[in-house]
Amino acid sequence: MNESSKRKCAKCKIEKDLIEFCEDKGNKHGRKYQCKACNKFYRDQNREKNKEKNREYHKRYHQENKDKIRERKRRYHQENKDKIRERTRRYHQENKEELARKGKLYRERPEVKERRKLYREENKDKTNERLKLYRQENKDKINEYAKLYRQENKDKIKEYQGLYVRRAGVSHTKRLSLGKWRAKQLGNRVEHFTYEQLIEHWIANEVEPEKCFYCKEADVQHFDHYIPIDKGGSHTKENVFPACAFCNNSKGHKLPEIWLAEQQK
Repeated sequence: MNESSKRKCAKCKIEKDLIEFCEDKGNKHGRKYQCKACNKFYRDQNREKNKEKNREYHKRYHQENKDKIRERKRRYHQENKDKIRERTRRYHQENKEELARKGKLYRERPEVKERRKLYREENKDKTNERLKLYRQENKDKINEYAKLYRQENKDKIKEYQGLYVRRAGVSHTKRLSLGKWRAKQLGNRVEHFTYEQLIEHWIANEVEPEKCFYCKEADVQHFDHYIPIDKGGSHTKENVFPACAFCNNSKGHKLPEIWLAEQQK
């Protein structure tokens, strides 16, 4: 490299390649007198020195130009939908574990639990319909997830199974067989599944296996067909829920909307 391709920085006094200097067409060599490293150092130093001043300026600018900034963001999102979607997808893939940890911590907050519980109570029919539609459209995906969950959580499933048997005082297999037999007798739709598969289905759909699906407080003692079998209800995982003795006996053979209306009164 010849001498013309180098120059001395006016600040650090070190001779460096021209490529180490920012472009400046007004100078003899077409480069600035200070190298990039010195420029960055003094720029950062000034930024730190005027931190509060800059923050106040940006705050005032945002307050005075809210509509302008909002419109610019909206236009950018419209013009770069695919780019933003790809960037978001990549970020979620690269930070999957950290996002899951933060999400779990957020959902464990008492105020969030209470808000979610209140929403479920006020939008029960809407939520059930949305879940039903999702299960229909994503059947293969749910089955694959359930299979993977069963392989990775065998001990957890056995623990739930043992808790249910101890509390109910009767074999869960007998209870499922009875419901299946009653559905067959009436010609309703029947699906074969084990108790372990039912547990996986509940967990995958955020149904607590140890608590009553209706009151959310009492321990599980019964299985309940959400749409009663004698009202045309099927014996499928989608129609079977955990219930306490009080809620199950109170509901009896009533349709859920009628029974829930009576409970609210």
